[in-house]
Parts: sequence; C-alpha cells; structure tokens
Amino acid sequence: MQKRSPAFLAKWQRILCLKQQTLANFARAQLSVPEEKVHKLALQTQWIIKLLA
Repeated sequence: MQKRSPAFLAKWQRILCLKQQTLANFARAQLSVPEEKVHKLALQTQWIIKLLA
C-alpha cells in the first residue's frame, strides 16, 4: 500500500470535520431531519474515519 500524501490526509480530515459538524447541526435542529439522511451521513463519517486510520 502506498503512503498517503499530506494533501490526501488533509482533504479527508477536512471532509470529516464538515460531516461531523453537519451531524451536530442535525442534532440541534428545531425541525426533524429524515432518519435516512442522518444514517447516511453517519455511515460516511465512519467510512472516512476508517480511511484515515
């Protein structure tokens, strides 16, 4: 497996941060957010965490 470049890691860390912020905003939202949307975003977040591990 190739070593990951700093640009690759920075990109995915930034995307992870944005997705985590979105999940936090969903939790604080006054209106209900569709469960499917929350679940999909949570799965994407888990995938990125595994990618960066």
